[in-house]
Amino acid sequence: MIPWYALALSAAFLISIEVIFEKKILFRQHVSSFLTMLYALLVALVLPFISQVNFDLSLLTYGVIVLDAFFGVLALVLLYKALRHLEVSNSIPMENLSVLVVVLLGVFVLGEKLSGLNTIGILCLLIGGFLLCFERKDIWGAFHPKNRKILGFVFMGNIFLGISIVFDKVLMSSDELGLPLTKMDPFSALFLGRVFMFFGLLALTFLVYGGFKDVKGIWKSSWAFLLFAAAFNNLGGFFYYWAVSVNYVALVEPIVAMYTFFDVVLGGNVFHEHHVVKRLVACALMLVGVYLVVI
Repeated sequence: MIPWYALALSAAFLISIEVIFEKKILFRQHVSSFLTMLYALLVALVLPFISQVNFDLSLLTYGVIVLDAFFGVLALVLLYKALRHLEVSNSIPMENLSVLVVVLLGVFVLGEKLSGLNTIGILCLLIGGFLLCFERKDIWGAFHPKNRKILGFVFMGNIFLGISIVFDKVLMSSDELGLPLTKMDPFSALFLGRVFMFFGLLALTFLVYGGFKDVKGIWKSSWAFLLFAAAFNNLGGFFYYWAVSVNYVALVEPIVAMYTFFDVVLGGNVFHEHHVVKRLVACALMLVGVYLVVI
């Protein structure tokens, strides 16, 4: 059997590659339309394997899937808006803040246990993510008025993302909250999660934005990048659900969050961005935090 940390690390590596392709698209596209097209492809790529999906779930389980998708859509829209307007090596590491939300909910809602070293590790993650926001030498540089709106997106997006991740764990372990839920296998969770999120994004695109015209335009201009992003997203998502199904989400999520380190390295090389050395130092602190969280 593959160790849970190998599954989580595989998910982190695959997601980091996905983000690079997504950044190429987001340079010139609306977030909602891009996400709708991406999730349409995610569903299309797993649709041939629909026979492997378990649809025999309780009504309450489907209700939790809908809630999971709702918070997931909110998180994606907010975090991808930040990704579109900031450099990869600046916006992506801030997503480690969702680790704090996951760990807190894991401890106080799911009853997972943390040691003293785990707590120190969480602080390292937060400090590292905070340092990566700095664009000036002074401590208030990250709170420059021009960044206030984007930082708000990141903050709320991380809260919603953390809630969605905890719902993932509840679905993968039906006895977590003592509710009459049907335990889901990793592929069924992947498939149904993407289907419900796709419909949520589709509704948002047609009700708020340009509808089919915007989605069609994204496909025409970025179809190759979209296909690669969707493929890596599905592969990374499957390894993520697999890891969550066999261990505490408070342990899995910090390992998956290592994709931020890979993206800082790739972001500095591919996009020739600024302050990469300083951000790598902050990411090193975050990696120490990850290690302390999972030991």
